[in-house]
Amino acid sequence: MRKLESMIHGGSRGRYHKLMVWVLMLGVLIFGATARSALAIFEGGGTSGQFAKLEFRLRESFHPTSIAWSPDGRYIATGSTDSREIHIWEVSRRRMIKRLLITTGIGFSHQLSWSPNGEYLAACDAPGVLRVYRTTDWMEVQVLSGPPHLSGCDHSAFSSDSKLIATIGVRSLNVFAIGNWRLVKSLDLIAGWGRGDLFNTVAYLPRSDTVLIGGGQYVTIPFYGKKAGAWDGRVWFLASGDRVPSRSIRAYRAGGGGGGAIHSLAVDPGGQFIVTGAKTGAGNQSAGFATESVHILNTSDGSLVAAPLDRLPPLKFGSEEGLAYSHDRRYIIVAHGGDEGWIHILDGRTFKVIDVVQSNAYNYDVAVNQANDNFAVATNRQVIVWSLPERQ
Repeated sequence: MRKLESMIHGGSRGRYHKLMVWVLMLGVLIFGATARSALAIFEGGGTSGQFAKLEFRLRESFHPTSIAWSPDGRYIATGSTDSREIHIWEVSRRRMIKRLLITTGIGFSHQLSWSPNGEYLAACDAPGVLRVYRTTDWMEVQVLSGPPHLSGCDHSAFSSDSKLIATIGVRSLNVFAIGNWRLVKSLDLIAGWGRGDLFNTVAYLPRSDTVLIGGGQYVTIPFYGKKAGAWDGRVWFLASGDRVPSRSIRAYRAGGGGGGAIHSLAVDPGGQFIVTGAKTGAGNQSAGFATESVHILNTSDGSLVAAPLDRLPPLKFGSEEGLAYSHDRRYIIVAHGGDEGWIHILDGRTFKVIDVVQSNAYNYDVAVNQANDNFAVATNRQVIVWSLPERQ
């Protein structure tokens, strides 16, 4: 009997010990997963999605607020509003190869753009000038600005043939010829047709000299029997000889429409569509709050083709902070602000959301590799790179 009891009790203790081992192993697995998740968030994180695969991170010494990818895919350039340096990263080796120092005491690089032929990197600088660097030796070859009363450089864009570069400021549009660096056009936007309007971004229509300006047209809307100021989000078209826009497209309707000023532009490489982004969540009680997000417009007639993110909760995903088309028109990348760092990947043909990933930190800008379908996001002291499937 004692032998039988011993066997029973011994068997129970054995099962108990085995159970405790399994509990401990499960605890280790859960703790490890939680620790890895916490570490990922601490490091800026980044998640993979159904299509987008997280590839690698480039650790920065500043918060990168602008990013540009060289057309051949070899380099990524980063700039920041809180640093006088521009960093050049060699993508294949994942290392910084050059620090470009802006020598002026108040110089801060706000926005970067790469010429389509890869020969020049341009940086808008806080004093309202455009600094141009030659990419063969990274020397600063030009510092460009418009007339004294029309200087300003918040955003810049090269034409698709790399022969022109346009800059937009608070009140001015300036266009320069690449090579001889001659000022081709300088417009005082707020003294004439653009009085009272807001100008945020600039782009070129592919294979043309037509400049697109994105911003907001000031309008008044009814508000409890009175009138309040608000913004219609608009895209203005200026051909090479235009002093006033030849046409404009309303992308967002102020007030009850939930619209606002255009914050970003991305143009379909074929020129058929224009993608606009707005500061969703911005506004005030009298003018209304922007509830609309990314809109896809038909370039030829200005009609709204799709609004894939308008019905999504704006407070969850945050305002749009960067737009980019992939080189083969297959994808549109939308980077959002907010602590969770949401990134939407849209199908470039159906304009539907096909994937969502996160950087786990505020996204300031996005850039695409024109040599493949990789994209990069500038976020909290790092650049995170994802890959997307190539077209089959």
